[in-house]
Amino acid sequence: DLDCLIQKQNIEKIPSFFEEKYVEPQKAEQWDALLSLYNESMGFYRETGNYTKSIECAEKAIELAKEMGLSGSVAFATTLLNAANAYRAAGKSDRSLELYGQVFVIYEKELPRDDMYFANLYNNISLVYQEIQNYEKAKEALLKALAICKANENTGFEIAVTHANLANTCIWLKEDEDAMEHAMVAVRMFEQQHVEDAHYSA
Repeated sequence: DLDCLIQKQNIEKIPSFFEEKYVEPQKAEQWDALLSLYNESMGFYRETGNYTKSIECAEKAIELAKEMGLSGSVAFATTLLNAANAYRAAGKSDRSLELYGQVFVIYEKELPRDDMYFANLYNNISLVYQEIQNYEKAKEALLKALAICKANENTGFEIAVTHANLANTCIWLKEDEDAMEHAMVAVRMFEQQHVEDAHYSA
């Protein structure tokens, strides 16, 4: 239903859609469905710039996940990661980094170090460091993400995106030659994959 609203560009109807859909799983005590809704809604409100609502959904999702006994699981880490992204978008960098740190602890216990979950986490962490202008830390996180992407198969898109992010970071560090190299690698890889999205445009 949500995908249908998005495809039809009925964006203005989505907030009331969420409020309506919260009710049924609460009555039926279908907590996994409610958690999915909170995760979806925090992403929607983040993307549409309603950061207060996004953070509200994030905290509800974290609390619900704890009540469901998910603490320490990869599923819990996913909710924490979404919440960290919500706080990052709202400019609350300290809380965002705190949540990313909690995700990292869970991943270390539950996943191999070359799992793509780590690459995604490092890419997200790099964005926080970019926003607080700690470009050295941003580059360090992106290089870790790139190494993991290269260690996995079928990750051409993720490698290209990481090179694009590295190009931006190197510009801020005044490492112009490295920036050009990363940018051109990204361009070539996007073109090889026939990707024409916002990453390629940037």
